[in-house]
Amino acid sequence: MIALKRPAGMAQGAVPEGFMAVREDGAAIVSLVQAALREIGWTAILCSFPKCPLPMLVFGEEPPIAFIGAASQRLPPPLAEDINQGDPHRALLTLLFTDIVGSTTLAEQLGDAVWHALLGRHNDLVRTQLARHRGREIDNAGDGFFAVFDSPARAVRCGEAIADGLRAMDLDVRIGIHSGECDAAAGHVTGLAVHIAARITAAARPGEVLVSAIVKDLLVGSGLEFFDGQLHALKGLSGPERLLFPLKCASYVAHD
Repeated sequence: MIALKRPAGMAQGAVPEGFMAVREDGAAIVSLVQAALREIGWTAILCSFPKCPLPMLVFGEEPPIAFIGAASQRLPPPLAEDINQGDPHRALLTLLFTDIVGSTTLAEQLGDAVWHALLGRHNDLVRTQLARHRGREIDNAGDGFFAVFDSPARAVRCGEAIADGLRAMDLDVRIGIHSGECDAAAGHVTGLAVHIAARITAAARPGEVLVSAIVKDLLVGSGLEFFDGQLHALKGLSGPERLLFPLKCASYVAHD
């Protein structure tokens, strides 16, 4: 069972909004709930209630103040030390990649001095939006960034702000966003989810913020809107084509 400790000052019986949109997805629900709670000042505590037949999501202290639904029976045993036992560096993250469209051609057309000045403005804008949306820069490849977030909504809104801001500078970018478990240690983030996010970015059109189906599902009720999804074969990844969704934002107009 996941018990949620009420923040100081919140009235008895008060329940934060938006939790019905949290995806009940087995073990991942623990990290998703903890990440979402941090945004509104709540703390998640893993507890055991032997008389309860199913793991439940509970708001409150003692006694609980609200039940909001049963979690999947695939949830791991409700003891904090059991989560990721033996693998302490695994983390559920939302990954964002950016890539300037036609950067080599632009550099050739503008010349080194002008290109470097424009690239500096690009970097400043991206880092400003990462800071504003609580993203963490992992890598900068010169014409693109790799950043991580603990909230898919903040990642997508950051991507939208970056794409729209750079469009005002006559720069088009491709942005890809995916959520998944990664290895996160010593400032590095690695794993299959990272490769998937990078391939989603490569599949995006100029000015597009393209997200995986996982991200779109997690954002139900967030107010963010997407165009209809399209199937994409992601280079280097086996398995069926993946359904990807473009964000509806000012920098991008849907293509036929």
